Amino acid sequence: MQVVREEFGKPMVVTSGYRTEQQHLRIYSAKGITDRRLIPMQSAHLVGLACDISDPDGDLNAWCLQNEEILTILGLYMEERQGPWQHFQLRRPEIG
Repeated sequence: MQVVREEFGKPMVVTSGYRTEQQHLRIYSAKGITDRRLIPMQSAHLVGLACDISDPDGDLNAWCLQNEEILTILGLYMEERQGPWQHFQLRRPEIG
């Protein structure tokens, strides 16, 4: 993430990193999701392989889309934008 920050050239604020299962469930409960079948219990956050960076204006997301080769070299994967943050993880997302 330090390489991304240096290349992006702007401050990056981590909004979520490693989560315990209890923290993970609390986050989804706050979103109104309590059915464990609807909660991603294989989240990379639960094993310290993911972080979310504040990105309210979408600048980081736009930078990532324009610099995918840097993410590939670093072994970083990003999710499609789902809120005012950018999600990164160190394992390939499951498809489907």
